[in-house]
Amino acid sequence: MAGNIAGLILIALGAATIILALLRFRRTAREIDSPERLPGSGERLDVALAALLVILGTALFVYLSYTVIRQL
Repeated sequence: MAGNIAGLILIALGAATIILALLRFRRTAREIDSPERLPGSGERLDVALAALLVILGTALFVYLSYTVIRQL
């Protein structure tokens, strides 16, 4: 049960990361074409999403490892 929930959370976070990457790509493309110099956007949200994905991935790995070892 916990593995299913963690899997769904990882899928949702992966989709959110893809959407965020698309939005940032489009904004960066507009900024490159712009004649004026614009300040860079923050990276805090990107780092937070990446850290959350690492934590959830690690938790899922530990859970699955425990499940497999217990069945041996």
